Amino acid sequence: MAMFRSPALGGALAFGHYAGGLAVGLLFRFHARGERPSASPSGTGPAAAVPLPVRAVQAALRARRRDGRPLVRVMNDAIVDSARTLSVIASFIVLFSVLLRVLARAHVLGALAWPVGLMLRAFGLPPSLTGAAVAGLFEIDLGCAAAAAAHAPLTARLALAGAIIAWSGLSVHAQVLSVLAGTDIRLGPYYVARLLHAVLAGGLTALALGPAAPALRLGERLMGVAPALAEASGHPSFWSALGAGGEMALLAALVPLAVVVLYLGWSGIGGVRFLAWRVGRRG
Repeated sequence: MAMFRSPALGGALAFGHYAGGLAVGLLFRFHARGERPSASPSGTGPAAAVPLPVRAVQAALRARRRDGRPLVRVMNDAIVDSARTLSVIASFIVLFSVLLRVLARAHVLGALAWPVGLMLRAFGLPPSLTGAAVAGLFEIDLGCAAAAAAHAPLTARLALAGAIIAWSGLSVHAQVLSVLAGTDIRLGPYYVARLLHAVLAGGLTALALGPAAPALRLGERLMGVAPALAEASGHPSFWSALGAGGEMALLAALVPLAVVVLYLGWSGIGGVRFLAWRVGRRG
């Protein structure tokens, strides 16, 4: 959290981001449940009873055999593709940074300030964060930097930064479009998920700094550090900041890990059932 001059505040942002992403994933579990898939990747019969991690490994091995390239060639192509992707990402960041400056000079951003300000007031955020929200609409780094430097309460600035990180900016969306070009993946659910994630991440970040702080065992330490950081010019050392926000960061890391462990455990139960079914069928 170099922009806010406090590593301790990163735990609250991480909690809001990961918890919001997990909530979006759970909500989208019910998306398009009534639609029938055009083609079942696992087929029907015994293959459908194989746990998803096992099917994923099997599909990866089949794709590797079909590819036929030697391992050295695969590594070389991966490095070349990675360098190309990094160049594309950097180019999009520069493009949208320049576009944002051009729109500001052309007084076009003023037209966005009014609806963005109304949206901020609807969520209880001060209008002084309007400029940062408009910048975050286009580019994630510029928006977070503007939120950190804005004249507003620390909780409001962190909540907006959490929302901007979850939204990711039109620059990242353009990168996604460049990757998905030529595929049949629909972008409507993606944008809905990004908007929902932004709202949830911002709210959960504010909740982590406020009413939920004692429940999350962050307690008075972070509540005492945060107002002091907003007024003081200095900041605590790395180790003291880590001690102030360590519980939140640990919780943010354990939540997705617990979900993965539970899912793998449930898949393991499915694997045992599948083996029992095969043994029973042979018998």
